[in-house]
Amino acid sequence: MNIRKIAAVISLIAVVFLAGMWVSKFLGGSSKDSGDNPTASKVRMVKHGNGELSLDKETQNQSGIVTKKLSAFSSKAKVKAFGQVLDAQSLIELTNSYATAEADVQKSSARLGVSRKEYNRVKALFEYNKNVSEKDLQSAEANYISDKADNRAATANLFGLKGEIRQQWGSVITNWISNSSGMISEIVDHKVLILQITVPLEISGSEPPQIADLQTPSGKIIEANLVSRSPKTDPRVQGISYFYRIPADGVLSSGMNVVAYLPEGKKVEGVVIPDSAVVWWNGNAWVYVKEDQNKFVRQEISTSDRVRRGWFVSGVMMPGDEIVVKGAQLLLSSEESFGQEPKSQAKIGPD
Repeated sequence: MNIRKIAAVISLIAVVFLAGMWVSKFLGGSSKDSGDNPTASKVRMVKHGNGELSLDKETQNQSGIVTKKLSAFSSKAKVKAFGQVLDAQSLIELTNSYATAEADVQKSSARLGVSRKEYNRVKALFEYNKNVSEKDLQSAEANYISDKADNRAATANLFGLKGEIRQQWGSVITNWISNSSGMISEIVDHKVLILQITVPLEISGSEPPQIADLQTPSGKIIEANLVSRSPKTDPRVQGISYFYRIPADGVLSSGMNVVAYLPEGKKVEGVVIPDSAVVWWNGNAWVYVKEDQNKFVRQEISTSDRVRRGWFVSGVMMPGDEIVVKGAQLLLSSEESFGQEPKSQAKIGPD
């Protein structure tokens, strides 16, 4: 009986031991697998304070950190202006009205030509032996005078309408309409949009830039081409307004407000910071600069100069500087997890 009890105890101990071995193996495997997770306990990261982080190479690879060296880039200083995509309906209506008025002039001119010839013919016959009656002469003269008055009225209407268009849209767009330009056809067909961009008086230059970079509500930068100076300004912004045109590709629509960046002055040397490299913290823009193999330093940058590929920065960053272009948000989140201004060095994971 005692032997059976001893055997049972030994069996129970063996089962517990084997179960413990299995659990240990399972947990060990899970811990090993967690090495593929950048937030797992094996990830080693050190914060030095003042926006500095150290990550070993393995942690960088696991976290998907990608860096890129900056290239030299030259750009003119830009001034910020505000604009709006204009509703072309009034322009389309004026274009149709101009076409109608122009047709009236052509028709009245044709009638005037006919009545003038008829009057001259009847007058010559009357003066030559009175081959026509005086009544026929008077009738021909009345038709001629009436057609002349109609032609003058139609011409004056066309002239006045042309002036109205010029007052609203400027001479360039007026010429597009009067010459039946293909550009006005593209506006009518909604293939081209017209924008009004207003530059504040304190930064208005004598010559408007031919190209303006527009920042859409989604943040995308598109290029707009100068049309002409606008006869009227935006009452919300006291300054000089210009018309620009862009393709109607669905990015913008009538009534939308846009931010414009207009080049001004001499070219400045600097670098372009890609959008993917920028993180926002405390209302400011930052990038992480890789100072050596494992060290990253958070650097504040200016976002006052938007370009199509990102942000143009001069002075703070130099060509050849290496910055994080993928994984910057992870670095910021990791840095914040330490506390923004730690008193001493902190670590995650084993030494």
